[in-house]
Amino acid sequence: MENGLNKKQIRALRFIRQSISTLGLQLKGRTVLTEVGSNYYVYTLIIPLFAGIEKGMAWTAETSYGSAVQIAMEARELRIGLDRPFGDPL
Repeated sequence: MENGLNKKQIRALRFIRQSISTLGLQLKGRTVLTEVGSNYYVYTLIIPLFAGIEKGMAWTAETSYGSAVQIAMEARELRIGLDRPFGDPL
């Protein structure tokens, strides 16, 4: 693990950054509300975060794929691995 992130997370974050660059996605100054889910859906707030949002909020719910608590914990661990709160600029 590097910076508290595992290889799968590092690979996903690289792909997200590359995709944002390729698409020229710019969300500076925007506020985003999204749903966070299990597996790769845990990155749904990371995408706009990397695109420069000012403020981000996410919600989750119990599903057959994972408990809301587990999903929230995974999202929080990912944020900690990035070493910045969701609302901080990149």
